[in-house]
Amino acid sequence: MLDTRVIGKKILELRQKSNMTQMELADKLFISYQAVSNWERGNSLPDVTKLPEIAELFNISVSELLGENNSLLESAIKNEEKEFIRMNPEKVKEVKNVLPILKPNQIENIVDEINTSTDFSDLLEMLPFVSERKVNALALILLQNKEYNSIHKLGPFMNEDDVYKIALALIDNNESIDKLLPFINEDEISKLVLKLHDMGKDVKNLYPFLDEKDLKKFAGMLHKQAGLSGILPILPFIDEDDLEEIAEDEYKKNGLKNFESLAPFLEEDFLAKIAKKSIHDNGLKSIKPLMPFIDLDSLDD
Repeated sequence: MLDTRVIGKKILELRQKSNMTQMELADKLFISYQAVSNWERGNSLPDVTKLPEIAELFNISVSELLGENNSLLESAIKNEEKEFIRMNPEKVKEVKNVLPILKPNQIENIVDEINTSTDFSDLLEMLPFVSERKVNALALILLQNKEYNSIHKLGPFMNEDDVYKIALALIDNNESIDKLLPFINEDEISKLVLKLHDMGKDVKNLYPFLDEKDLKKFAGMLHKQAGLSGILPILPFIDEDDLEEIAEDEYKKNGLKNFESLAPFLEEDFLAKIAKKSIHDNGLKSIKPLMPFIDLDSLDD
């Protein structure tokens, strides 16, 4: 592991030994003096293109500058990182140690070489350093290799449209999309829910990811298709006003028949209002399903 403090201290010592200011060193390297200051304080590292320049300037090797021999980094300096990983696949675990100083195209070159294998565990630490395009390509490779359980790990590094397309592909392969849901926008989750429902799949685990408008729409569809029993799993996620609207519709269609399954999710004041209406329409005995959920005193006025 490259130690930013050790390397920074080395640069500071070399600069001072050469009687050079931060500004003078910065001018020679065509960078800002703030960059030199950050190196010397151990806040950051020179990128891979600057290491040989610094080493040459102070007449030392890159290994001396870094305080260690790093064959991967030496290959990257010569733009031979892809070939190095190909010849030394066991060295891929060292990539994480030099990620902050590699160029994005160099990291993607290494990723290209790694993705010829089926083990993606070594890629995870590289994902923040590569493009969304590259991550999407990796997701497609996972799909092709049927490594469905690993795809969700790429979700945080993909754009929402690409995650949605991957989710559709998983559905077509009868695979779960649960772990991808946090990376998909609500409108597209609604489409996925409808698609899964039309396929006869259980979608209860998707309800928490739907917005209030889609929950109401979906609950209405389920109510129409399967009646009160069809919407029971979705009730805990529905907005109070929307739930009362569904309850009123249920009362108009079926009175208080089976209403006890809906009652635990409704406010007492609303239930009292429904109870009074049922007493008016059907007599006192009709409110028996609501008795455990209302205060009888509230029916006196």
